[in-house]
Amino acid sequence: MNFTNRHMIRGHSRDSELMGEISLGRQAALRQIIDRYMAVVSRTAYRILCDRPDSENVTRKVFMKIWKNASLYDGGSSVQIWIYKITYDLCMECLRMRRILDYFSIRPSVYEASAPDALSPEDDFITKETWAVFCRASQELSAKQRAVFAFNELEGLSVSDTAAITGMTKEQVRSHMNAAAMKVRHELERYGKVR
Repeated sequence: MNFTNRHMIRGHSRDSELMGEISLGRQAALRQIIDRYMAVVSRTAYRILCDRPDSENVTRKVFMKIWKNASLYDGGSSVQIWIYKITYDLCMECLRMRRILDYFSIRPSVYEASAPDALSPEDDFITKETWAVFCRASQELSAKQRAVFAFNELEGLSVSDTAAITGMTKEQVRSHMNAAAMKVRHELERYGKVR
């Protein structure tokens, strides 16, 4: 099984400087951070939430939080890890709210309806079918397992970075990752997507 999609964008030396400028209210600096990290944030939120409207909402909230809280960035980690942490926290908040709403039957399950866009019309059926299987598999995961799987397997982050983002220990990250990988693999094997 290899879901890995390595989109690492580390090494932006100006990120810390930009955070300082954002804390002074400079919108041009925020625009640069948005341009640099929009794809990472939206992709990560979508992979954790499996829902386009929720992930778009979380993405907006991430950049609003960066704008409001730039002065809280202390340089203890890279800006990228700090942004992943904000994304993770907001995704977990969204999942908690989703569970409450689902409990009261305020909204239906949204996983299968949120398939990613296909690259071409010919790929449309395969993309939607594969996404439906992945979403069924991800429904079997706890919120923490889904987040760890998204960060480690799909985003290609290290165990250390995932631990820093989620607040888990490295051992907890590994444990959640192993459990998630087994569940996803089992579900994909069941639907004939891997052997």
